[in-house]
This record gives sequence, structure tokens and C-alpha cells, in this order.
Amino acid sequence: MFEMVFGGRYILLLMGVFSIFTGMMYNDMFSRALPFFQSGWRFNVPEDYDGKTVIVADPTGYIYPFGIDYAWHGTENALLFTNSYKMKMSVILGVIHMSFGICMVYYNAKFFRKPIDILAGFIPQMLLMQSLFGYLVVMIIYKWSINWYETDAAGNAIRNSPPSLLNTMIYMFLSPGSIKESEKLYSGQAFVQGFLVLVAFVCIPWMLFMKPYYLKHEHTKARGLGYHQPSESHVRISTDSSHTTEEAGGAVVAENTGEHKEEEFEFSEELIHQVIHTIDFSLSCISNTASYLRLWALSLAHAQLSEVLWSMTLELAWEFTGGIGVFMTVVMFTLWFSLTIFILCGMEGLSAFLHALRLHWVEFNNKFYQATGYPFQPFSFALILSEKDT
Repeated sequence: MFEMVFGGRYILLLMGVFSIFTGMMYNDMFSRALPFFQSGWRFNVPEDYDGKTVIVADPTGYIYPFGIDYAWHGTENALLFTNSYKMKMSVILGVIHMSFGICMVYYNAKFFRKPIDILAGFIPQMLLMQSLFGYLVVMIIYKWSINWYETDAAGNAIRNSPPSLLNTMIYMFLSPGSIKESEKLYSGQAFVQGFLVLVAFVCIPWMLFMKPYYLKHEHTKARGLGYHQPSESHVRISTDSSHTTEEAGGAVVAENTGEHKEEEFEFSEELIHQVIHTIDFSLSCISNTASYLRLWALSLAHAQLSEVLWSMTLELAWEFTGGIGVFMTVVMFTLWFSLTIFILCGMEGLSAFLHALRLHWVEFNNKFYQATGYPFQPFSFALILSEKDT
């Protein structure tokens, strides 16, 4: 077991680094919020509100520069605020991750010298992703940057209430080119959304038909010039250890057996394959983006569990004073520390690792990984040093 952990030490290191980053971004460290910067809220004296004594916070005009303001910690509506924030952050991280996966299509096409994969794959896929969900990310960030409750000198509201981005995305397809006044985010929004929907619909036949007809044209052109393409079934992968790195050029050696047989080009098979690929990519843009919401759910579950551990141990111990208080603090700290390590860092860390692994394999790798090359060989210093010695 520990050998497996040692093999994944770099993954664990990155998990720790990003855990620190998200902890600072959500300002939640062992269920405690730390006052890194000046708060944007000022709490007033308690006042009566509908028969209840409440403490109301007024804005100070200061904008918290990074993460969530620590003043939200412990408030009654903190969960309502952090829910929206974490959900949108999950979508932003997901779109960035998937866009990076689409960029790998370009480098694959460049490495294998297949320009058609750039023209019929990378470009329309990137346009489809960014015209829909890239636009959603832009709207999220723009909505964050607007003070929706700003008033004029007379105290009247300058803007309407903030629009629902979910409704905006739905009506973007149901009624393209038009926008309700209550859902308006910026001027010219109707034209921009109509244009983006048009771009998204153009990308679908672009991905569907361009590559099969290009391959058919190239095959017809090659047959007219008298070229023959050896069948893949008559190519043998050499496993002879006598081929050194210098002789093989650092790659796997392919040896032709001498039998040449022209592989018949089937346009219908290429078209069916491209139809499946186009439908899969178009639908996965929606399902994969929704799958990243698991980051939101994991964060909420982790935060609530951390708060329960704190309130049931140390917070309970600090209700005592004197010698009993010291004894209870030592005992409860030991209990809190043990549960935090084994449950939060151990079990919850393993759960987060499995979800992250799933997101990499399904949502990220399916954008570019085809598994049609030679077997993967992991990076190893020992292998490099042994080849150097030989």
C-alpha cells in the first residue's frame, strides 16, 4: 500500500497544493475563516427584527481582494452565498480543464502531421465549446463584477435584480436573438447570443462532413496517382531488444513483412464514425460541464463535516473553565486532530482523489485520447540511466 502511495507522490503533492489554494479561496481552514484582509462588512449592534434579535451587517465599501470575506463565516445565509459561489467556480474550472483537453487535439494533429484534424476537429470543437460554455464563464465573471444593488443620489435602484444565468442559457436556445428585460445582463446581449448560437450550429455539420469528404478526396487522388497504402494487418511491431534508442530514433520500430495489400476505403464507415464522434462531443459538452459540479458537492460536504468535527470537539471543550477546561481541551484536541487526519485528510482526500481521477479520465481525456498508438511507457529516471549506461 505504501509503495503505491510513493508511486503517486507527485499526484499527492499537487493535491496538497491545490487543497491549500481552494482553502484560501473559500477561506475555510479546518472550518475556520481567517482574517487575511480587511472585511467588506461592518456588524452593527443587535436590533429587533420581526420579534427576533438579529445583527445586521452594513457594507463598508471595501472589496475583499481574494476569496470569500471572513465576515460570511457563521452567518445564517452563509450557505446560500457559498452555494452559488462554489457552483460557479466548479463550472469555471471545468470549462478551463475541458478547453485544455481540446487544445491537445491541435498538438496531436501537429505531431502526427494531420492538418485535417485541426481544420475539422480542433477549430470547430473549440468554437462550439467557447460559444456556449466559454460564454457562460464570461457571464459569470461579468455578473460578479457588477454591483446590482447600487442606487442613485435619490436612493432609487440603478439596475434590475441580478438575472439568472441558468434561465439565460435556456432562453438562449429557445428564443435566440431576443432577451427579456428582466434577464438582461448587458447592452447588445440579444445580438451576441444569437450570433453564438449560430456559430454553435454551424460547427456541428462542420465536424460531421468535412473530415469524411476530405479523406474521400485524398483517397481518390492517391488512387489516381497509383499510390498504394499497406494494410495495417501486415505491419509488425518490432520488439527486438537489439534496436537501440539511436537506431530506432527513440520510437517503436515498424517492420513491413513484405506483403502489400491495398486497404479499401469505405466512405460510409468514415461517415458513421464521424457521426458518432460529433454526437458524442456535442452532448458531452453539456454532460461533462454538469459533471464538474461534483467539485461543488464535495466542497460543501467537506466544509460541513469539518464544521461538525469542530463543534463536537474543541468548541464543546471550551465551554468549561479551570482545570476541567484544560483537561477537556487536551482530550478534545487529541480527538479533533485524530478525526481530522483520518476522516478529513484520509477518507475525504481519497474520495476527492477518485473524483479527480474520474474527471481526468472521462471529461478531459475523451477530448483527445484515442489509444491507437504504441503502448504508454511512464517516465522513469532508472530507465533513462540504464539506457545511458548501455
